[in-house]
Amino acid sequence: VGTTYEDRVLPSDFADGEKCPHYYLASSDHIDIIERAILDDVEYLFVFEDDASFSPDFDEYLFRMVAALPDDWLGAMLGGQSHGDLPNLQEFSAVIPMQEDLARVNGCLGMHAVMWNKVGMIRAFDYFTRRNRTVIDQAFSQWQKGEPKFYAPSRWIVGIDAEAIQSGKDT
Repeated sequence: VGTTYEDRVLPSDFADGEKCPHYYLASSDHIDIIERAILDDVEYLFVFEDDASFSPDFDEYLFRMVAALPDDWLGAMLGGQSHGDLPNLQEFSAVIPMQEDLARVNGCLGMHAVMWNKVGMIRAFDYFTRRNRTVIDQAFSQWQKGEPKFYAPSRWIVGIDAEAIQSGKDT
């Protein structure tokens, strides 16, 4: 469940505060979840946005992707930058198909659904908290461009629930 404006103080110098204050809330939630998982010594972590919807074949595509992941993977995006229907990953220039069940993510916006391994969580926490990166979607997109260890299933398996109430101004 995402935090609300009653749960957090929006820093006065947050660059997107007037236009998109919910970016700070979502970013803080992701960082908190990752930190808690590290402290709890969690081996694998799934983080889903509070308005996530799951494709009917979620399990099938997740298992196929996991079986195809290389040993040095850090994270896997299960959904991102999707609007409405779950798009095929080949439609995004930031996602590079590698094989039938796996694609490499290279600068794709959105952290709508991410699976982390332990090393990935630690690296993510360090990356997202270094120099106070407060818009996590943009930070994650930039990190993927320089780090080739982020993957995705052959198509998005998590989307945005069309029935969910959106608090942001950019929806």
